[in-house]
Amino acid sequence: MEGRTSEVNLPPTNYSLTIVSPVSYGIKVAEEFGYINDSSTFGVAEGVTFYRPGYSMIIVTVNENASPGLIAHEALHVLHRLYEAIGQQTDPANDELDAYILEYIVDSINNHLCKKDSYKE
Repeated sequence: MEGRTSEVNLPPTNYSLTIVSPVSYGIKVAEEFGYINDSSTFGVAEGVTFYRPGYSMIIVTVNENASPGLIAHEALHVLHRLYEAIGQQTDPANDELDAYILEYIVDSINNHLCKKDSYKE
């Protein structure tokens, strides 16, 4: 088996997040979906987030041994790509929605790495 994927919906939108591990497999998946043209540009990345305007899927890929910090790092990229896609602006004075979505993304990536079937509250 080359790798593993999980998919979750990103509330409150109709976008989905495809989580892939390890990174080498995630780059292949992103290439197959047309998100990138040249996989050689990613070198030895520990995590990568892919977004393509006009597509309702965001792809994040991390290695199985990703640290909590790396998971948070990629989750923030996912949140920003999601906001870019839906035209949402961040507001530091009113960031509760950001925090809830970020928590959901981090939990989803962690559940994928822990091989849990789905997000559970």
